[in-house]
Amino acid sequence: MFQGLAMRFGVYVGPRSVMGAGLHFSHPTSVVIGDRLVLGERCRLYQQVTLAGAPGGEEAFPRLGNDVVVYPGAKVIGEGRVGNNVIIGANAVVNRSFGDNVVLAGVPARIVKRLEPVDESSLS
Repeated sequence: MFQGLAMRFGVYVGPRSVMGAGLHFSHPTSVVIGDRLVLGERCRLYQQVTLAGAPGGEEAFPRLGNDVVVYPGAKVIGEGRVGNNVIIGANAVVNRSFGDNVVLAGVPARIVKRLEPVDESSLS
């Protein structure tokens, strides 16, 4: 499956990464998901997104919570992690941890807006 994604769409997924249900590639070109990463449920990734860990222990690999949208060109690298219901703006670089219900933008990424929490019961 991973080889098919790479050959057909230019999407690389590390073999030990874990993808939550409902992962969606809106424009599946030039997307890199490094090895040993964890993505939550219902994540949406646009083109030229990179999710990559840094050398070091298990804590150095980024993770996306549930209901995360990563817009084109954004990078989640090093110790970058985001919680649930997060929007990462185009070309942002996330290199540290952020909590739930935020919009991130910039290089390095910073919180530019707070969001209302998602009602989990409405997602079923």
